[in-house]
Amino acid sequence: MKTVSAFGLLFAIALALSGCSGGSSSSTSTTVAPIEPTEVTPHTVVFLGDSVTAGFGYCGTEGGANSGNISCSPNQSFSNNWILGTNSLKACQPAKAPAPLNDRCSNNNDKGAPWNAQPWKAGSGAPSVAYSYQLAKMQNPQGAASIVNWAMTGSTPAQWDPVTGGVFGTRLARIHNATVVFTLGANPLLSDYLKITGFGVYSIANGVCANTAVLNGKAASLDDSSNGILNCLNTQWNAIQQSEHLTNIYATLLGNHNQVLVLGYPQGCPWSFGNWQSTANPLGPSYGKACSSQSLPSVANPSQQITQFDQAVTVGTAINNRLNQLVASAQTQADQSWFPQQHLGRNIQFVLPDQTSFMAHQAWNARSWFFKNDTWVHPNALGQHALAISVSTAMCQDFHHWCGAAMTW
Repeated sequence: MKTVSAFGLLFAIALALSGCSGGSSSSTSTTVAPIEPTEVTPHTVVFLGDSVTAGFGYCGTEGGANSGNISCSPNQSFSNNWILGTNSLKACQPAKAPAPLNDRCSNNNDKGAPWNAQPWKAGSGAPSVAYSYQLAKMQNPQGAASIVNWAMTGSTPAQWDPVTGGVFGTRLARIHNATVVFTLGANPLLSDYLKITGFGVYSIANGVCANTAVLNGKAASLDDSSNGILNCLNTQWNAIQQSEHLTNIYATLLGNHNQVLVLGYPQGCPWSFGNWQSTANPLGPSYGKACSSQSLPSVANPSQQITQFDQAVTVGTAINNRLNQLVASAQTQADQSWFPQQHLGRNIQFVLPDQTSFMAHQAWNARSWFFKNDTWVHPNALGQHALAISVSTAMCQDFHHWCGAAMTW
C-alpha cells in the first residue's frame, strides 16, 4: 500500500493529454545541463512542445536520470501495467519538479536530452512512431528537410517561455531562420480534470477540476457557467498565465524569422476524465469503460442528457479554440506592433487535426488512434500518422513545403 500511495503522488504527472507535469508550471523549478543543441539550418524543421509531439508511450533511446526499470527499445511501447515490472507506467512517468524532466518512454528520447540527437536518418533503431519521424520517412530523399524533435514530455508553455526564464526557453530562443512545429498549451490543464483512485480507497490522481464534472448526481453543463464544465478550465488557464506564455513563445519565434506551425490537439477522452469512472482497474491502465457509455441529466436542464465524452470534447474544443485565437492574435500583433513593415504575421499558422476522424477512432474502438496503456489520451502510431498528414497538408498550404505525393521540401 505504501509503494502504491507514493506512486499516487506522481502518477498524475503522466496522465494528461500531452503528458503534463501535474505540478507547478514555474519556469524556474527545473534545471537542465547547458548542452549545445543540434545545429539548426534554414532547411531544418524543429519539432518541440510536449508529449504529443514527443510520441509518449513509444520508447526512444532510454537512459538519463531516474530511468530505471525501462528496457524497451526505440518504437516499442511501454507495458499495460500500473507499477509492476519493467516498462510500467510508474517507470515511464515524467519527473516531478524540481527534478528535471527527462522525456523517458517518448519516441524522441535521447537519454533525457532530445536536442542531443542528430537529425533523423532512416536505419535500424531509428525512431519511427512520432509524427515528426513519420514525416521524415515520407519525404523525397532528394529534397528533404532536416528533421529534429526537441519535444519534452511533461513540459508546459511556462517552461518553453524565453521571456520569463523558462527552463527550455534558451533552446527555443536559439532557433533562427527555420521552420518550427509544435503542440503546446494543454499542459497542465487537462490533468486538472483527471481523477483516479486506487480501488476507491486512496488517491492516484485528483485534479482540481475533476469534481466539477458530476455535481450531486447531475452532469455539469457544457458551458462556462458556475456549474459548467469550462468554469474551472478558464480559472486555471488565467491563473497560470497560459496566454501570456504562449504569446511570448510565438513572438520570439517570429522575431527570429522562423515559420511557425501550431498544431492543435487531437480530441480524445481519458476514461479518468472527471469523476465519472474514477476507480483504477487492477488489470492495467488500458481497462475502462467507453466515455460514451453512460450519461446523466444536465445540472442546468434535467431533460438534457450529457455524457463524459460530451464534457471531454467541450474541454478539448475550448483549449483548441484558445490556441487558434492566440495564433490569430499573434498574426495581427506581429504586423501591427511587434514587427511593423516586416509582414511576419503570415509566418505563424494554426492547424487542427481531423477531429471527426479522431472522434471516430477513440480508444474503445477496435481500430483505435490512441495509445491504451496510460489513459487513452496520447496518439498511437495510427494517430501519429494522422497528425503527420495534418501537418504536411498545412505545411503545403501555408508555407509551400511538402506538397504533392513526392513530399519535397
